[in-house]
Amino acid sequence: MVRLRSDRWYTANGRRRIGSAVQHQMSGTRRLISLCFLLALVVMLMQKVSDPRHVRNAFDAIGVPLDPASVETNPLASQFANEATTSATTKLMNTNARDRWLTTIDDLIPRLLDSASNAEIQSLAALWYQQHNLDREQCCQHLQELRNNARLTLAAIQTQLDSSSTEVAHASAVTPESSWMATFQQFKAQWNLLEHLTASGIAADEPFEQTFAAKMSLYIDDRLIAATKDAFSWGPDESLAFWRLLIPHNNLTEWTQRVTPEKNESQAAQDPRQRARPTSVNTRLLESSSKELKGKPILFAGEIRLVERHQGTNVFTGEQQPYWLLWLRGRDNSNQPVAVYTTNQKAETLESDWKTDPEHAIEIVIEGIVGKRLAYASQAGIQIAPTLFAHAIQTSSLGDKVILESTPVMLNQFLWIALAGCLLCAMFVIPLVSKRGNRRSRGTTRTMVGVLIPLAIWLGNVTTTVQAQNSTLTPPWAIDPAQTTARKLLFERLTPLATDVAAEEISDFVDEAAASPPNAVLRLHHVIQQLGWSRTLNLLPHWDADTSLQFEAVQLSGTAVAVRRIELDAVQSSWFDASGTNNYLYEVILETAPRESLAQTTAGIRETDESHHVYCRSLPTGWLATRELLQPATFDGLKVTSRSRVASSAERRELCVLADVPRWLLDARDASTLVPSVPEHLVALGREGWDLCWVDMLAARNQSSLRGDEAAAFFSLMRIAPRVNLAGLHSSKDPREVLGEANKKIGVPVQWNVRLVSGKLIEVPERMNLLGAERYIQFDGLVDIGRGRIMYEVAVATPGDSQFGSVPAKKRVPFEGEFPVTIVTSDLAFIPREAVRENRTVWTEGRYIQLQGIFYRLWSYQSELLKEQGSTARQAAPLIVAQKMEPAVPTIAPDSAPIGLFGVLLSATTLCILGTILYLAFRKEPRRRSMAHRFSGIPDQQSAREL
Repeated sequence: MVRLRSDRWYTANGRRRIGSAVQHQMSGTRRLISLCFLLALVVMLMQKVSDPRHVRNAFDAIGVPLDPASVETNPLASQFANEATTSATTKLMNTNARDRWLTTIDDLIPRLLDSASNAEIQSLAALWYQQHNLDREQCCQHLQELRNNARLTLAAIQTQLDSSSTEVAHASAVTPESSWMATFQQFKAQWNLLEHLTASGIAADEPFEQTFAAKMSLYIDDRLIAATKDAFSWGPDESLAFWRLLIPHNNLTEWTQRVTPEKNESQAAQDPRQRARPTSVNTRLLESSSKELKGKPILFAGEIRLVERHQGTNVFTGEQQPYWLLWLRGRDNSNQPVAVYTTNQKAETLESDWKTDPEHAIEIVIEGIVGKRLAYASQAGIQIAPTLFAHAIQTSSLGDKVILESTPVMLNQFLWIALAGCLLCAMFVIPLVSKRGNRRSRGTTRTMVGVLIPLAIWLGNVTTTVQAQNSTLTPPWAIDPAQTTARKLLFERLTPLATDVAAEEISDFVDEAAASPPNAVLRLHHVIQQLGWSRTLNLLPHWDADTSLQFEAVQLSGTAVAVRRIELDAVQSSWFDASGTNNYLYEVILETAPRESLAQTTAGIRETDESHHVYCRSLPTGWLATRELLQPATFDGLKVTSRSRVASSAERRELCVLADVPRWLLDARDASTLVPSVPEHLVALGREGWDLCWVDMLAARNQSSLRGDEAAAFFSLMRIAPRVNLAGLHSSKDPREVLGEANKKIGVPVQWNVRLVSGKLIEVPERMNLLGAERYIQFDGLVDIGRGRIMYEVAVATPGDSQFGSVPAKKRVPFEGEFPVTIVTSDLAFIPREAVRENRTVWTEGRYIQLQGIFYRLWSYQSELLKEQGSTARQAAPLIVAQKMEPAVPTIAPDSAPIGLFGVLLSATTLCILGTILYLAFRKEPRRRSMAHRFSGIPDQQSAREL
């Protein structure tokens, strides 16, 4: 027998205690395990939700498609796009003639035709493919604008190549530029054949080069397919695209060559089996990525559910031609049917087999091109199905499955589903195993949990990667593709203004100095202002169009000696500047020859060579405040020239220069000779290359937040601040001097005592990196204002009787002893050692410093102090670019503080009470004293004697 040591363990209280402890331990374990698995599920769901394809598909399902540019591209579609791009480029080192020829074609065809409208592409395709019963005259007239724009683009490239070849002509007889010139001339000869076709409707006797014709067909086909309307039936304007997709014409070979650029064209044409097999897709991927896959070759497997035979008129031959429409159900058993068009003779056999036994499932694998999503009528109403144009059909029985290539996207989907199922099962199974199992089983459970969770996170980060070629062969005339549309728009806007009438108006205006500017000058200014001056000058290195006015981007540096303000009338002001802030046009006489003083004569200077008439929209206010002017200036503008009617057409005469604003950069000349005089602190900044025209811009934006278009002024001042010589200049030591007239103190040196509160590192955006560094420091602090007091007036919304619900009221927020200040510097040596050691980007400060820097302007930011005061206003604080920051001792606080109204009232009340007590104590009236003794219970002397 086994003798128990004690029966206490089996008592009710003992069992209750032990059961409670066990239950508490098991419940805690289950909660922990459940939380781990819930966390894994949340991570997995977040990874899936982060995929924008699901969001796009959801919006497409409800009929509100998202903008394709705002969502991420499907990985499979990205693969097609990247492979198509790599097929259009070659290795940098492989610079033979064929590579240059292919690169030239791939670059210039889209450049010349991307801006064409769908109607123009339809006309071009009709002429290119010689459509039956074609109205040639109408198509030729429709393509007139396309030809004009192409001539301008080709002329600009010709000029660029001519200038490049001239610069390097002395180096060697054969240069890369000359090789590109020969290739460009070859392309231009092919384009002239195309222009002959689009101008007469009849192809020239000389045939097109084979590669040029193939690339042109590919581009036209892509544009035709892209113009098809999804969720509609086939319309008359889509007949060209329909028959180009339906009739093979070896276009499947051409499409596949873009996916496999390493294959030789002749080899692919002779042996189609050598072509790379297109990617296989299922119904769901075909439906969800129809926009990205349109016009791409794919493999698709499914069962035939319906076969329809149709008869249509071939738009290229005008003859009746049969074709078949196969309705397939994908191998993934999706309920979404897929419509397949084909002219393959195998479809006739499939039609007879299906009619013989409609219940027998016939499985086929097709190789074809994705078309648009077709709207069709069914018993359930109007439905939409993806379409395919099959050119190769392979039949297979259900017992002999064809193994299709699985894409990484489908593999990831399967792994996600399997892992989600494992996690869900583990949420219910693992707690039971942990409760009933032994220690070894619990250890195994923990191991499984530790494996599944990292696996889920890893699968969430798995993406499809595509290897692309890094080194590409780029033609010398290549520009950013994003600027192609802007260049075309610039040509379209400037060409109608470069007329003979405009040339005469500008010439008469410049020669006669008329009081009112002609509309030709204003319209040119208006067009360039809308497109952007810097953008226009970059896109227009040289205007070489066959027009009366010629334009050329120039940079003129010299001395501005005269300014004339030309007032606009009411009509001109209404369209020239709709804001009404600029009712003037300014004419500046700029002399490029050196001029040291106003007394220097200009008799020996030829006006056409050394003097320029520059018309701009705004000038520094200091130039307009005086009649005499002598200031250095640089203009980035557009030189307008006119073809001389007397001399040969090659000669040109300069009329004027159009510019936006000058660059006011001081040179090495004596500053005392400048008219008007420039303040010493601005001279010190101008000597280091800071544009003094920025002073007016900063003054106009006083007490506003920082903006992106002032990045040049802000970062330039921060960059030159360490080397600006401030010795001998008057520095502001009282912050109230700057705060009182902030718009007039821009660039003034300051020497303030500041208590730093916090600091942080700010990354400089790459697109506006004019600082020369990737980061700069911003310190927030409080500047000492001594015994002074600053009242900051803000607007506070208070309830009232207004129909808008509230009436804004003014409230004053006092700042006593200190005022907020912001300090910026690019010197990372000012970061505290603790922040550097801990690699922090934000840190707290408590140092007192002696600040020496340059005042930028007042800037505004969100302030917690003003929020506490019930105001939504922004705090305006001085922004200082630091030059030196030396440690300093804390500022001694004043001995006495202001008493305030409450202190005055308390003191007056205390004095009144004290005076009343003293008055009552020293009063000498006997009767009052006796009364006081009577009430106090002490008898006076007379009463004592009577007793």
